[in-house]
Amino acid sequence: MSETSVSGAPLKVKIVAVAKDEAAYLTDWVHHHLFFGFDDIEIHINRTTDNSSQVLADINKEYPNVTWHEADWIDMCPASAKKQIQFIVYARALDIARRENSATHILFLDIDEFWCPMDFETSIKGCLNSLGTDKAIFFEWLNDLGNEEPFTTLTKVLSGNLSPLGKTLLPVSVAIHELKHHVPQLAVGEGPLLADGRTFVGRDNLEQAVLPELNSLKPFFIFHRAHRSEYEYVSLLYRGRPGNNFAYKNNRNGLPRRGGVTKEVIFPGPQFVEYQKSLQQFKKRVKHTEHDDDARQFVHERYATAVENITANLPEHYKDMVRIFTGVRVDEVRTQFQAFRKIYAQQHSRNVEILKQLARHAVPHDVDEAIGYLEQALVIRPKGPQIKALLAEFKERKARRQG
Repeated sequence: MSETSVSGAPLKVKIVAVAKDEAAYLTDWVHHHLFFGFDDIEIHINRTTDNSSQVLADINKEYPNVTWHEADWIDMCPASAKKQIQFIVYARALDIARRENSATHILFLDIDEFWCPMDFETSIKGCLNSLGTDKAIFFEWLNDLGNEEPFTTLTKVLSGNLSPLGKTLLPVSVAIHELKHHVPQLAVGEGPLLADGRTFVGRDNLEQAVLPELNSLKPFFIFHRAHRSEYEYVSLLYRGRPGNNFAYKNNRNGLPRRGGVTKEVIFPGPQFVEYQKSLQQFKKRVKHTEHDDDARQFVHERYATAVENITANLPEHYKDMVRIFTGVRVDEVRTQFQAFRKIYAQQHSRNVEILKQLARHAVPHDVDEAIGYLEQALVIRPKGPQIKALLAEFKERKARRQG
């Protein structure tokens, strides 16, 4: 099949990424996308204090099509602009690609996003030729569950929750009104194609999320490793967000649970073996072992800082902290939340609504703690139907876990 665009030019597909303190993950991510036929990878590092530059410099020596740039110049912009670092980098990269005619297609990815073909064999150009080279293509996310071992490379079996969100591959020539995180507003007013050839249609209340009836695991998708392991998730939380004074990433909602949208992908054995061989060869070429210890140490130190600062942030940011740490069962995290709730419950010992709220917050981590707050509330309001219902629910949950 011809690897050319509708204009007749050879297909050339580029990835552009913005990365902060991602040294521990760059090698796997770069290899993955080169393996599946992306021609150029351009990484912009910003506000980075780990050894990302050394990792990328050694990759670039062996693979000149993998380039990197420092994007700290954006921090000279006003505060309102600093928050939009990704869009500034993306728009500039797209403009340069158009002016220099250096790519036919461009995909904006984060370092935790892995473009995948279900057969683990078809390249990005094979994907384009099967769906059409003149259309934007939206790839849905399969979100990881955060249940991996720390620093795990991509595995043969992927388990994740299917998301209605994802990322859009763009023909460089397509007219765009506005770049957005998931689905840009195209000038023609049409949605991109989905990875099964149907047209993307957004939801009324969330225009960048595909309609439920169109949302499915398709031949091509993006595995979104937003959580990886419980340990790495806690470390990641302390990376913060651009323009936000809160030390933790408050755009996270805790570790996910399995549910009706959980899917499992099993890649074909022979193809995955070839992938693993290729990864090991790639790591040797780019001197991965020379950088890996320092990269991982940074993640370890950031984890320790994240844990160390929990108690100090709880009084002012309790609701945000509860949300972003939901599902984290690490003892050194859980005990700090327990200690704070215990003191808070003592301070509001006659407030039934607060006691019920504390019970709801506690139950994902410690059902006995949650039951204790409800029993305290029941003493104050012995006929309370909601308290009794919650108490019965939590006791049943405890019995199931013990059984």
